Amino acid sequence: MWDMMELLQKEKRVNKRKLIVNVFNEHADELEPMLAANLISMTNEIFPEGNSKKSDSISSLLHQSLDSVAITAGSPKLFTAMGLLIKDPTMLKQVEQMRESIAKKKEKEKEKELLEKKKIATEDLEKLRAHLEKMIDKKTDFIDLFGEEGYSLRKAEYIYREEVLRKDLLGMYVELEKIRNGASPPSEVPSEKK
Repeated sequence: MWDMMELLQKEKRVNKRKLIVNVFNEHADELEPMLAANLISMTNEIFPEGNSKKSDSISSLLHQSLDSVAITAGSPKLFTAMGLLIKDPTMLKQVEQMRESIAKKKEKEKEKELLEKKKIATEDLEKLRAHLEKMIDKKTDFIDLFGEEGYSLRKAEYIYREEVLRKDLLGMYVELEKIRNGASPPSEVPSEKK
């Protein structure tokens, strides 16, 4: 709502498509209750950027019809009230606090997602290391099964996959440290001896 009020104050009439894309994103349905409450209203207006396609195509008619809807404040008094609200220091402080709260929530969600990815990658790394150790311990059995070249290729593949997982984990550690705004990130992921 706040971003919409700022945009309406700046432009007075805003292309509906622009408002949905820049303010509401996937929540376009939030416009309907505001229209029903007469907080905003729609008017027909031709916007210059809406006429960029050839006028003889059906697609162009559809785009023109969508681009000919403007959103404005529900009344001149509401327009004035919106202008006063977006300049009010108390409201500005509340909006800033709300934005900070949303940013913190997004960071916590990202941290949770990274922790889950890190857990899965760590488990994969442990399984890979266990398999590699098993290959090394039972080298003769693997050579009998795959041959010397097959054994060497398989071992090299597992070592390569282990290194890729370790680099992925290091990237996750770095991202987590950035989110946590704390200690410097580790230069290397802890490893076990092979």
